Amino acid sequence: MKRAPLKTSLNTLLLFTGLLWLSLPGCQCKKEQLLQTVNASLKKAFFYKPGTYWVYRDSISGRVDSFYVNYNLDTMQQLSGNNVEVCSVFFLEDSVGTSQMVQTWSIVLQQNAADLSCPFSNYSLYWQGWFSMPEQLGWNQTPGGEGLGFVSNIYPTYTLNTLSFNNVEEIFYNTQNGYASGNDDWFYVDTAVGIIKMRLNYPNDTPLVGNKVWELQRWHVVK
Repeated sequence: MKRAPLKTSLNTLLLFTGLLWLSLPGCQCKKEQLLQTVNASLKKAFFYKPGTYWVYRDSISGRVDSFYVNYNLDTMQQLSGNNVEVCSVFFLEDSVGTSQMVQTWSIVLQQNAADLSCPFSNYSLYWQGWFSMPEQLGWNQTPGGEGLGFVSNIYPTYTLNTLSFNNVEEIFYNTQNGYASGNDDWFYVDTAVGIIKMRLNYPNDTPLVGNKVWELQRWHVVK
């Protein structure tokens, strides 16, 4: 009887050993952790530093509101088994000539998306998927899929009163199943400056919130 060549026997033995090892209970390869950083363009646009401020005028009431960055954080967090960079910017709203308390707003950056939030009196507003990179028409994209912010226009130039801005995104944040309505919030964003205009529609809230059309008057941005 002919014997199998030694090389063939060794290959068969190695294959059998490998299959046996994979079949053993509890034998699992350790999942490699991914490092997920914030999109560089998104971070450059919105990771503001203290010293940044914006002054707006409400074109409905005439009231002036100032916003200024209090502090920011750049942290690494364990999310879904991965190392994820999360950048947060906290800025304060101070209404001139009113008794309104100072309120803290925030922008949170993760991967390619930015979320915006603010604590209005009867509402804690949270605009998930408020902005995303790359800039494009349609639904903003988030790490988990589509956000609720919809880019309806990108203006190469945009004039606001006597001011001129470049590459301005017009974003509506829908509350009516994807269709723009009178109750939606609208944002106009120049990534070199920030939010240049925002229209908030909350008529059932207190007069200090209600309907607002904030228009940027002056600003100083530190990044």
